[in-house]
Amino acid sequence: MANALDDLDRAAAAWRSRRRRQRRRVWVGLAVMALGYLLVAVAPDAATEWVMIRVFAGFAALLGGAALVVGPLIEWALEG
Repeated sequence: MANALDDLDRAAAAWRSRRRRQRRRVWVGLAVMALGYLLVAVAPDAATEWVMIRVFAGFAALLGGAALVVGPLIEWALEG
């Protein structure tokens, strides 16, 4: 009986650890998306060569952040 309880404790600890990792991944993804929005917001008087670099980096950050956020959200929705 003690062995079964140990297995349950290990499973619960693993579940909590996975949830914590997923939550952290969502927050990091949201921060990366916010950075992307900041990079895309370019002042009208900015030098042309920097505009293209910032916009490209901003869209890359938006895409990367969305990829980080969507994974755990889909997992949570499918768990049920």
